[in-house]
Amino acid sequence: MGIFLKFREVVNWGVPESADNNLQELIRLCNVCALIVSLGVIPFVLYYAFHQLWFVFSTISLVSVVNAGIPFVNRRRQYTLARVIFFAVNFSVGFINSTVLGQASLIFLYMIVGLPASVALFRPQESTLLYCALGFVTSLLLLDLVFDVVPLFEYQLSETIIFELSVLSSVGSVACLLVFVVFFRKEGAISRRYFEQIVINSQIINSSLDAVLFCDLQGRINFVNVAAEKLYGFSSVELNDKTLSCLMSWPMSKFSRLPGVESVDSWTGEELQMRRDGSTFVAQVSVFVVKDQVGAPVGMAVTSRDITDKKQIEADLIEAKNEAEKAASAKAQFLATMSHEIRTPLNGVIGISHHLLEDHPKPEHIESLNVLNYAAENLLSLINDVLDFSKMDAGRLTIEKTPSELGALLEKIKGIVSYQAQEKGVAFELELDCGLRGQVFNFDANRLTQILLNLIGNALKFTDQGMVSLGCRILGSSARGGARLQFEVRDTGIGIAQEKQELIFDLFSQADNRVSRTYGGTGLGLAIVRRLLHAMGSDVTVTSQEGFGSSFGFVLEFESAQLPPQENADCSPSTPAIVENTDNIRYMKQPSLAGIRVLVAEDNPVNVMVVSKLLNNWGVKPDIANNGKQAISLVRKNRYDIILMDLHMPILDGFTAVEMIRHWHACHELPIIALSASVTEEFQSRAKDVGMNDYITKPFNPEVLKLKMVKHLQLPPSSAVG
Repeated sequence: MGIFLKFREVVNWGVPESADNNLQELIRLCNVCALIVSLGVIPFVLYYAFHQLWFVFSTISLVSVVNAGIPFVNRRRQYTLARVIFFAVNFSVGFINSTVLGQASLIFLYMIVGLPASVALFRPQESTLLYCALGFVTSLLLLDLVFDVVPLFEYQLSETIIFELSVLSSVGSVACLLVFVVFFRKEGAISRRYFEQIVINSQIINSSLDAVLFCDLQGRINFVNVAAEKLYGFSSVELNDKTLSCLMSWPMSKFSRLPGVESVDSWTGEELQMRRDGSTFVAQVSVFVVKDQVGAPVGMAVTSRDITDKKQIEADLIEAKNEAEKAASAKAQFLATMSHEIRTPLNGVIGISHHLLEDHPKPEHIESLNVLNYAAENLLSLINDVLDFSKMDAGRLTIEKTPSELGALLEKIKGIVSYQAQEKGVAFELELDCGLRGQVFNFDANRLTQILLNLIGNALKFTDQGMVSLGCRILGSSARGGARLQFEVRDTGIGIAQEKQELIFDLFSQADNRVSRTYGGTGLGLAIVRRLLHAMGSDVTVTSQEGFGSSFGFVLEFESAQLPPQENADCSPSTPAIVENTDNIRYMKQPSLAGIRVLVAEDNPVNVMVVSKLLNNWGVKPDIANNGKQAISLVRKNRYDIILMDLHMPILDGFTAVEMIRHWHACHELPIIALSASVTEEFQSRAKDVGMNDYITKPFNPEVLKLKMVKHLQLPPSSAVG
């Protein structure tokens, strides 16, 4: 058993696992033939030695040794060399021994072994080697049998030796014949399977919807399928022996320029191709090298698919997308421009109404001023909602994460909405998970505030009695080491019918027209909430029953963070500008601004009057510059504690003025706050880039302006109440 396993191992020497079955069987056959010959001639070696026929003994010993070494040659992957050695040595020595011994019986042994081996050991594509092998064997047979070549010397053998040699030759012939019968039966089965596979592959190729062409390495076509005939308009007979250049605008140029066909397995790309009538089309082309069993390239296969319609659809979609983006951008730009134009006079309305309310108005005027202020702030809120939605529509919405203390933010929101709830006679509660107090996370505090104020504002609007609550609790840890938090806003208001609960998130939609008439509103708030949450990777859910209140909730993941060490609780990123639309901030204690020097750069007379009156009420007498050039001149002459800078001014705009001011060494630390009716992120980003410390949009809450001035002036908290 061990000898058999060793023999089988030697037979498989040099057989590459990656090669096809034909090549593997070819190598095994070569090894088997060599081993059979090496072992089969041993009786002849012994016989010649016994009779002291030393010449033929040496030649037949050489045959045994050389054939025993052929598996080693195959093992080194020299497959062709192994077969050439097999023929050259075996048949040369056989011819010599046959003539020296003068025995024709040996010739029949060569015919039985040599001729089948010549056919079996060479593949059809190795036609040159096959013809050489057959010619070599045939020549030896003719020389020995027909021409009866006379050797240099010839043994004079007795009749007994001649008989014994005939018996040995006959037995060897029969043994070899049996080996070849077994092998060729196996080869026949493999050939049948191979032929069946060829038929199947041919049917698959011809039924393919893609055009398939096979050609040699020079690009000469030798096969096309039915789809190729239909695509190019040529018949297979017309295309036979033509080159690919008659079909392609790139006559194999792109593929042939690749660094050697042998080193490239495939190439895929889009190319312009031609039909028989001269028309062209865009095709998806794939070219790959066809290799033989040993990996040598023998040709190329090309597949082609007409993608003209697909490319046209793609071009139309890209054009439509670009047009849609342009339209959305134009709409956003139009809304931003209109917002700027509306905000400028609105700033005067809100500013003057605030000033009149704080200037001890007559009792009969207070109600009118409150209505005026309320209407102006509602108009401002509507403008802000429309602008936010236009940003989302144009894809300009950005989520800017900064370290913020979540618990402090929610407490501030509670302080903001409690005043509004108190005016309606509705209780407001904050239910904060105790594990969140003092925790700092990395998130967009302003956008989260916008979401919560929208939801709480809606809850307060539709709740006439009972309570509204804001809850925040920890659900678990997030994948990035933070926390998953659930926010929920509940109310005891009018509720929402089940069939209307998805409708409320549509643009300009409300659950019922009667709701709009009774409570007002535009139907933008919840649509903006959903868009903002989508941008944050979440969504809003609603649970409600008509007449029994509603609950809106969402889940967000937060990353843990730390506040910058130089910031404090009063002016850190954990206290975002969430108070621009609040009323109760006026009751917050703030330091006095009396005695500071302020430069106001503003060209609009109404805005100049509003800002001047506000500053005068705070004990400040500002200097006024009507454009950037005047502002620079005043900064050179005087020393100011802070500058309030408009951005749109004649002669020299606010951006350029700030850049020139920052170039002076003495003004590097001078606080500059932008006051602008432009709310675009481009303006805010540019203001930061040129060196402005803060940005306030018009119209603004006067107390917000005061809060930011106090922050950047770094006034001590022990000052008098403003």
